[in-house]
Amino acid sequence: DGLSLTATFAIAADAPVGLYTDKVARPEAYCDPATASGGFEVVLPGLSNGNFNGDASSIAECTPGTLSPNLPKDWQASEAGTWGYDSRLNLNGYRPTPIDTLPTCPVPGTDGYYGTIASTSNNPGAQAQAWQSFSVTAGQTYVVSGKFAGSGDCTVTLRLLDGLRRNGTELASKVVRDTAGFFDWTTDFVTAEAPVGGTGVMTFVWEVARNSGNDNASHADKFELTVCSSPIDVTGVTPSLGVNNGILSITDLAGTGFSDAAGTPTVLLAKVGGGTTITASNVVVVSGTQITCDFDLTGAASGRYDLTVFQDGCIDTLPSSVMVVGESFVNGSFELPENTQDPCTGQIGGLPTGWNTDAPSGLNRDGQAPPPNPCPSSDGGHYGSMSEGSAATVRAWQTVQVSGGNYEFSGLFNVPVGVTVTLRLLDGDESGTQLAESSVPVEVDTWTEGSVSANAPTSGIMTVVWEMQLTGTEPAVGGSADGLKFESTCHNPVFDFDGDGDVDQADFAAFQVCYTGATGTLPAGCECADSNGDKLVTQSDATDFETCASGPGIPANPDCD
Repeated sequence: DGLSLTATFAIAADAPVGLYTDKVARPEAYCDPATASGGFEVVLPGLSNGNFNGDASSIAECTPGTLSPNLPKDWQASEAGTWGYDSRLNLNGYRPTPIDTLPTCPVPGTDGYYGTIASTSNNPGAQAQAWQSFSVTAGQTYVVSGKFAGSGDCTVTLRLLDGLRRNGTELASKVVRDTAGFFDWTTDFVTAEAPVGGTGVMTFVWEVARNSGNDNASHADKFELTVCSSPIDVTGVTPSLGVNNGILSITDLAGTGFSDAAGTPTVLLAKVGGGTTITASNVVVVSGTQITCDFDLTGAASGRYDLTVFQDGCIDTLPSSVMVVGESFVNGSFELPENTQDPCTGQIGGLPTGWNTDAPSGLNRDGQAPPPNPCPSSDGGHYGSMSEGSAATVRAWQTVQVSGGNYEFSGLFNVPVGVTVTLRLLDGDESGTQLAESSVPVEVDTWTEGSVSANAPTSGIMTVVWEMQLTGTEPAVGGSADGLKFESTCHNPVFDFDGDGDVDQADFAAFQVCYTGATGTLPAGCECADSNGDKLVTQSDATDFETCASGPGIPANPDCD
């Protein structure tokens, strides 16, 4: 009819992916060819070059490099907003300035190549995307998994679309990271079913969006596409709490669909917000509804972790299901991780060792918004800082195990006029019941001491919180802390009331004064006699006293309580 035509193209296996211009020519008619720019797109048969080593011949392993003006093989990329730097997807930590520590390389479990999207933009909302489009079969469930690292304040999101990136419909999305600071390699994924009646093409998008600040870099590696034929469902985990000084043995990872017919499943703990991934050992599929395994939590950051099971192309996650608590309070002077930068000369990005935060721009070190005065504090060295560009309540915390008795959280604080500082002690994790709070009477250009104390709860877990309310008006947009401590106010053991190293009749006399029975009220000054945190001194505490009793002049066992 002169209005349409059909054609067959022989597309080579190595044909570059992306948009092509359609061109129709009629040489015999002596007419210029008719063209349709971007009217045809070449896609892949499956996800390709997910480990970014398709260009390995041009750049050495673990060496930052640029492929300008090209992209890594089989990848496409674009930018939106004032990104502030070209959106080209490069290799091995290529970025505009050395904004933070490069991630571990070689990447665990793969080679010395990884992809990087970097920016110098301070425009919130600017974003860059890298993607691949590939053929799929309707009705099948697809999973794209990968390893991620990065620094700066940006949100990293994974998306799966039905159709092409330019006009596809989103099927699923997953936020990998939405907080500031450096984080090393962690594992994440996105999954979706290819819809019946869909396009037969799925697009995977790795998106990086700016939140605040300037330089940032997002790294990714080991992208893998799998088809899930037998879905699994993770419903519970027992026990769900571990201390970061040894092995957490999971006796009942509950769910459905578990099997080792195609190989032993992989079980991971991934810290909420990114930064730490712990792979289980000794994984055993007991039945279709139970898995047992071990996690080595030694030195792991305290906080909430997602638990994920990978099995034969299928993945499921139980969000925030495992709590890791610290063996003790750490890094109150903010000296870790080690950094040679002189204090007070510029912000050090990245979450200080042992700490957690809900501040959108993160908990950093040596922040300058505003800089504390004087600097450094009497504690010396680096200091912790939180700041935002608008009014906000920001918190930093650690969750640690405690034994009986009374505990005090204290430190030095330096904030401008308008910022308030509150110290809190909570029973359990950061959302637990408050045990005590104290406002710090801050003064301008002064490091002010503050403290709060409370008895150890029966749970044996306490969270210490440094909280600031920021006005969002310059210069009251941030504040600093240093020399933080969390210590028992009792002797060790707690029943050594007179502090002479033994537990004897003199200590028993003090214990008797504190005895409340099951219905009494704990007298002031008797907090250390309450060994189990129930706010009573009863026969249970007396039994603990007997265990610790050593006699006059005989050193008591410090671990008896």
